[in-house]
Amino acid sequence: MRVLTVIALLLVFTSSSAKSIDKKIILGDWCAGSKNAYHEEFELVIEDGEHKFYSWLHSRPAIFGVWKLKNKTLSILGSSGDKYIYTVDKVTSDKLVLQEEGEPKEIYVRHNCIRFEEPPTE
Repeated sequence: MRVLTVIALLLVFTSSSAKSIDKKIILGDWCAGSKNAYHEEFELVIEDGEHKFYSWLHSRPAIFGVWKLKNKTLSILGSSGDKYIYTVDKVTSDKLVLQEEGEPKEIYVRHNCIRFEEPPTE
């Protein structure tokens, strides 16, 4: 009977944790961990109660705006009106896997970043 109780509790915990993600785990700095990542570097922070998004390309500011996390959906709204809607496929303290609908998965990490190529100069 105890085994069944433990299994039932594990199933409840697993199914409930699969539906929502604690935003604390995604806070902070992330960088590209795969070649198909859209953002070279970005940061998710909470400043004065606001969820702020900052990204950089070649160490220069790229996109800034706001973000929200609801269940497994990460929505980013840039100040220029650009919008990114991701499903959080997987998250650990040092790996974040995001996917936009119809697009390949994007992997972001905290260490061992992939640098994007610099554009050609004339």
